Amino acid sequence: MTENEDGLKVREAKKGATAKLSAPQAEMQQTAETGGTVIPRGANAKAAGLKPGEPIKIPQHEVDHH
Repeated sequence: MTENEDGLKVREAKKGATAKLSAPQAEMQQTAETGGTVIPRGANAKAAGLKPGEPIKIPQHEVDHH
């Protein structure tokens, strides 16, 4: 997760021809694409500087396949 002039951006990296987004990752991608909000949860969200339980918008979501 990074932040730029447009707001937060999530970039997922997948390695291998059959690598896919997990169900939660796919849900976040769909929510971001439709302009909805997501609710950060857990220690990883807190470590990323987010407030767990506080809804946020993620205007950009990318997937890099390697």
